[in-house]
Amino acid sequence: MFAARQIPRLAVSVPRTATLAPARYFTRPPAQPADLAEARSLPYLARPLGVPERPEPDADAERGLRERTKEFFSEERQEERKRAMLKEAHTGYFADLATIQKHGGKTWIAPPTLIQEQRALYFPDIKGTKLKDGKTQLHTAEMVQGKVSLVTVQSTTIGDEHVKSWSKPILSAHSSHPSFQYIQINSQPNPLKSFLLSLFFSSLRRDVPPALQDTYLFSAQSLEYLRPHLGMDNKYAGYAYVVDSEGRVRWAGGGFAEEGEWRAGERAVGVLLGRMGEGGGEGKA
Repeated sequence: MFAARQIPRLAVSVPRTATLAPARYFTRPPAQPADLAEARSLPYLARPLGVPERPEPDADAERGLRERTKEFFSEERQEERKRAMLKEAHTGYFADLATIQKHGGKTWIAPPTLIQEQRALYFPDIKGTKLKDGKTQLHTAEMVQGKVSLVTVQSTTIGDEHVKSWSKPILSAHSSHPSFQYIQINSQPNPLKSFLLSLFFSSLRRDVPPALQDTYLFSAQSLEYLRPHLGMDNKYAGYAYVVDSEGRVRWAGGGFAEEGEWRAGERAVGVLLGRMGEGGGEGKA
C-alpha cells in the first residue's frame, strides 16, 4: 500500500499575461489585474456559466415515467453521457490531481467584472438535505430567488479549502446585508460515501457556524451532466458562484482564490446588492 501524500498548495511562476475573456459577455472589457496576470498561465473565464432555461424545483417528480424515460434516451442526453465518458477517459483521476498540484485546482481565472444581465444563464436546480435538521429537502431553484447569493460547491477536503478562500472575504464584507445569503453545497453523489458522511451530520454541525446551517445543503444528486454548464472542470476543486435575485450566474471562481479574484467577487456581490437597493435595472459595473 502506498502512503497517502498531502497535496501542497504550490506557487507557480508563469508568463505575465493572461488571455482575456470575450468582452461581449461582461459589463466592460476585463482588465488585467497584475497579481493574476503574473500568478497564472490560465485564461479568464470566457463564457457565461449556467443553464439556458430557468430551473423548476423537483421538475422530474411532476413528469410521468414515460416522459422521463424518453428524455433519458434522447439524442441530446446520450450525447451528454458520451461527452462525459470521453472526458473521463481522456482526463480522469490523475489529470485532475495534476491540475490541483499545478494550478491549485484552477482551469480558468475568475472575471474581474460581472457577466452581463442579458447574457447571464441560470444556476441549475440542485436538491439537498438541510444541515441544520438533517431532514428538510431544499432546492436551490427556490433558495436563490429574491436574494443575491454566494453559492459554493465542493465534494472533497481540498475543495472545502478552495471555497473558504472565496467565502471568507466575501462574507466578511456582505454577510450582514439582509438581501445577501451564502448557500453551501456539499456534493456527495457516490452512494456509499454519501451514506457514510450522512452519519456524521453532528460533526458537520460543529464545523459549520449555526447561522449558516439553514443554507448548507448535503446533496446526493449527480452533477456529472451539470459540470460543463458550471465550468466545473476538476471534480476535486471547489467552485464559487455569485447568483443574482433572478437566479442567474453573474460571476464565478474556482480553485484557490487569488487576491484579485476574491476582490472581484466581493465587488460583484456589492454591485448586485446596490442595484437591489436602488430597485432599478442593470447598469454598468
